[in-house]
Amino acid sequence: RCLSDWSSDVCSSDLLEILSEQRITTTKGVQHTKRKWLPLPDSVKESFRLFAKGMGAPLAVDYGVSGYSDLCNLFETRNRLMHPKTTFDVAVNPQNVETANQGIHWLHETCAEVFQQCTAHTADMIETVLKSISARTSR
Repeated sequence: RCLSDWSSDVCSSDLLEILSEQRITTTKGVQHTKRKWLPLPDSVKESFRLFAKGMGAPLAVDYGVSGYSDLCNLFETRNRLMHPKTTFDVAVNPQNVETANQGIHWLHETCAEVFQQCTAHTADMIETVLKSISARTSR
């Protein structure tokens, strides 16, 4: 079991499914445990959200920009190449390459922004604690 017993008190059932990568289904009254993976675009969002949550920082990521759309298209191209249905599904054109480059660039830049947001938040928290300690010791 990968999550401790207290996790059900702290986490929603949806979050527990994401973290454990399992879901319980019932078929004809019998419960079954199945693997559950997030689609890659949702996994990217959830990774950023959980990282910021772990750092205790607010998160501001704009998923409405073309870079995120390009990243999603990159995943679609990847899936098409890895699971071809026709012989034409293994073709890659210059537009696919450019879209992939833009998506990867967006991911790189967004990672840097999220890390910067978390670093700034942590620095603010440390400064607040140090000021509090300083105020108490100067009395």
